Amino acid sequence: MDFEDLRLRLVANLRQRVCQGEWTERALARHVGVSQPHLHNILNGTRVLTPEIADAVLRSLGLDLLSLAHTDELELALERDGAGDPVWIVVPVAHGLVGPTHRSPRFDAHAQVIRIESAGIPEVRDPVLVELGIDPALAWLDPGSSMALLERSRWQREQILDDAWYAVRWGEYGLIRRVRRQGKRLLLISQMDLFDALPLELPLDERPLLDLLLGRVVWIGPDPRATRRLNQRGLLPVRAIS
Repeated sequence: MDFEDLRLRLVANLRQRVCQGEWTERALARHVGVSQPHLHNILNGTRVLTPEIADAVLRSLGLDLLSLAHTDELELALERDGAGDPVWIVVPVAHGLVGPTHRSPRFDAHAQVIRIESAGIPEVRDPVLVELGIDPALAWLDPGSSMALLERSRWQREQILDDAWYAVRWGEYGLIRRVRRQGKRLLLISQMDLFDALPLELPLDERPLLDLLLGRVVWIGPDPRATRRLNQRGLLPVRAIS
């Protein structure tokens, strides 16, 4: 995979988002910071996606080069990484579960601390694993997914990325949702209307943002405590799950 291949894949990614109705050309152009005619020409192939605009696209959509790689390329890279000595990271496991019927997990003390192989895992400054409770809004998860790896660093929680998934404190409960900041409100986005009686927004003038956002979800998958590895299918690029 070379630079030209990456450029073509990024254009195809944008074209697919527009075709599937996730974005209009006008809204996507405004989000990236370019004019709508210029983006239209890029998507049609009449103008070249420059490195500067490509960087703006990656930043604005929260994408990275890993999200543009194919599964077979990732598996090959992991095999090559596995040829040497494995690299391990130490990850604490939070007390409690995240789910609409469970009290929000505790992060001041840990249930246990485990070592897992870090091959293929994006850099996480403040990682923590949390167990997942039953939540019908997470029906898109692979069967057997029971834990999530959160990035708990202050910067990652203050810089909200559109269509990234976060563990959110909802009253005394914890939920996994996409979030967007709108003025002094935090909007929770779900694939289904799970709680008709509850609003889908949290006011930011009542509680600090860092108290509401428990962490950004980096990975969701089966319990890694037995294998000491994270299933690579569970890595979440920062984009909407369709």
